[in-house]
Amino acid sequence: MISLKALIAGVLVLISANANAADFLCPIPSNFQNLSCEGSVTVTNLTNLIAYKTTLNQKKGKAKNLIINFDVNTNALTVSTPCKITIAEHRSLSV
Repeated sequence: MISLKALIAGVLVLISANANAADFLCPIPSNFQNLSCEGSVTVTNLTNLIAYKTTLNQKKGKAKNLIINFDVNTNALTVSTPCKITIAEHRSLSV
């Protein structure tokens, strides 16, 4: 049986990397739509996650895949990215 965390992580990855984001009402901002992804960045707190949302940690015109390595517990969270989102093992997501 698939855990809720795995299901949510799969949906986040699907929305961010593999689907037309408009289908999920999570449009990727126009300035991020044509970016390609290279490398990854690990965020370990909400402040860094919010910073990622703004810049996608771009280096030389390439956005970074996102690894969330902390327990996320917030009232609302939207991360629009053309890249892959991974939730590290043994971490929880409560939004």
